[in-house]
Amino acid sequence: MQWVESGGGPLILMAERDLSRWRGVDADPAQGPSDYERACAVVDYVGVIDVGDASALILGDEPFPTAWHSTDDGGILIRWVYSDSEASIDAFLSNTNCKICWTETGLSVPVPGQCVLFDAAEPGVDIRGECLVLTLSAGDYAVRSAVVDPSDEVRLVLHELSLVKRE
Repeated sequence: MQWVESGGGPLILMAERDLSRWRGVDADPAQGPSDYERACAVVDYVGVIDVGDASALILGDEPFPTAWHSTDDGGILIRWVYSDSEASIDAFLSNTNCKICWTETGLSVPVPGQCVLFDAAEPGVDIRGECLVLTLSAGDYAVRSAVVDPSDEVRLVLHELSLVKRE
């Protein structure tokens, strides 16, 4: 599994075709807060902000290492709060009997296709840090979240993206 980490702030998931709209920490003070400042204003684990006429999914709260697990109708963003090893996380994910108590966030995000997960401080046109490219079917995705503690050694924050309307 490939993990992405931020430099200390939120991560952002944004359509690859819209990356040029994301300015990161760069901003003209006369135009208001930077995109990064707007991302940092998301105080929950997950939020959606507008970026021009596009949308971005913000992974807020803490800068947890994050990976992607594909599913039939979307996928799960896995945020590593703590674990003794990646193997413990893999064991949890491969346990088909595990029950996850999802919380409806009321959020949805339009996805036009391929997306990029990256540090919100980076400008979208010049991502220098770690990033992860996700291939999703074009459409609208509902977002649900869960905090799971499958053992004393593992705690994860999960965000499920489920396709609700295909483009």
